[in-house]
Amino acid sequence: YGDVLIGAPNYDGDQRDEGRVFAFFGSALGLETRAAWFAEGDQRLANFGSPLAGAGDVNGDGKADAIVAAPGFDHGQPDGGRVFAYLGSSTRRLR
Repeated sequence: YGDVLIGAPNYDGDQRDEGRVFAFFGSALGLETRAAWFAEGDQRLANFGSPLAGAGDVNGDGKADAIVAAPGFDHGQPDGGRVFAYLGSSTRRLR
C-alpha cells in the first residue's frame, strides 16, 4: 500500500523552526488517520522537511526509501544544510 510523508519545516518542537516530518502508512482501508512515525530536525532553524522526496530503493533491499532535507542545518558551518536518508522496512517503520 502507498504511504505518505508530510514535511512541516516550520514546526516548533524544542527549538524554533526545527521542522518535523510525519509518515502516514497506507492499508487496505486507506491512509491511517494518525502519523505512525515522525522525525524532527533537532536544531533551531534547521527547517527539516523542506524538501523531502521518495528515493527509490537506495540500499537494494526491495523497500522504498526516502530523503529529507534540512536546508538550515548547521553542520560545520552556519546553514550548511544536511540531507537525511530514511530506509524503508517490512516492519512498517522507517529507520
